[in-house]
Amino acid sequence: MEKLAFPDEDDFIEKLESIKPNLQNVKIVRIRHNLCHGNILEYINKDLGENNHFFTPECCLKLAIQLLIVSKAWVEALGNFRKAMQNV
Repeated sequence: MEKLAFPDEDDFIEKLESIKPNLQNVKIVRIRHNLCHGNILEYINKDLGENNHFFTPECCLKLAIQLLIVSKAWVEALGNFRKAMQNV
């Protein structure tokens, strides 16, 4: 499960195992929630000044790269788990 943690998320397992888990504190859950509900404010580009904020797919490029890295690790771990379960 820890394979779904982002590199800067050291307390991923603790967040999941807490008595009252607040899954919004888990980065991948928060990202999913925000994007699925159209909350894109943290991805809006503000480089051009106060009245020139914009959002394009490129605004999520860094996030997409992070998700690709996390997803690759997750898929590899899931494949290993499934292979191990076939041998049981």
